Amino acid sequence: MDNEGSKETESERLPIFYPRGSMVCTKSMYFYLSDFEEIIDLFLMTVRLAATADDYAERGAILSVTIDNALMAASAIEKITTEELEARRDATLEKIKTDGASKKLEKYSMMNARHLVTSLTDSFLTYVSHLIQSTLKKNRNTLKSGETVRIDDLLDFKKNSDLVNFLIDRKINELSYGGMRKIDEYAKDRLGIDMFRDNKARGLLVIFLELRNIHVHNRGYVNDVFLNRIRDQCGFAFHKNKRYQVDFSESCTLANNCADVAMRLDEVVSTKFHLERKRYVNWKKKPPRFV
Repeated sequence: MDNEGSKETESERLPIFYPRGSMVCTKSMYFYLSDFEEIIDLFLMTVRLAATADDYAERGAILSVTIDNALMAASAIEKITTEELEARRDATLEKIKTDGASKKLEKYSMMNARHLVTSLTDSFLTYVSHLIQSTLKKNRNTLKSGETVRIDDLLDFKKNSDLVNFLIDRKINELSYGGMRKIDEYAKDRLGIDMFRDNKARGLLVIFLELRNIHVHNRGYVNDVFLNRIRDQCGFAFHKNKRYQVDFSESCTLANNCADVAMRLDEVVSTKFHLERKRYVNWKKKPPRFV
């Protein structure tokens, strides 16, 4: 949705990044922004539904005193004292505070935090892989290296384009499994670009990705592998064998940095390798295929 000229939305008032229709981006970035938008919208909807459920329950409890008094006046129900009705109301209101939808949502705070971390980081890694893939397809010279191809693989290709696609897919898979370090090295060595504005941006992104890894592989518990890969904790406090839950403020810091890295990378790569860019809202009018 293009937000130009429209009222500020709830998402845009949050301290976390939210895509705007006027943003100019590549096709790869469009998919990343689209994922980002849906992830944040889902988070907001969950919080909003819980708050709304509690609000209606509180209103119902308060209104019940008036309704019951009216019914008693009409002799429609057995008469009880106003004090008893108010006691029922207060008990219900207290139960909403201790066992309402918002309180129950707190029970799943770890899972919500995990969802935000894993969803946003997976989307970022997919974006970077897709951007590099688009760059390689448009600029095949970037494929030139000392890599070898098995003869039996080579015989499977009838056209040069098939071989090129094979090499691109192999390179993308290699980078994906190599993680952020491999991708960063490849960007510098083969594409001649630095993914990060400064060391702080690099440090925060490494933390974000490594948090994703311990959530996926270690149920969120900090281990030696995690601590060895985090050279700068950037103000966070990680402790071995402790389960780390990212709070909302930390989520905003990490997600905003991730989006900033992606936007900067998108502009640098598209400018250098002449990738098509257009406004996010225009990509959304006729969504492209993810190829």
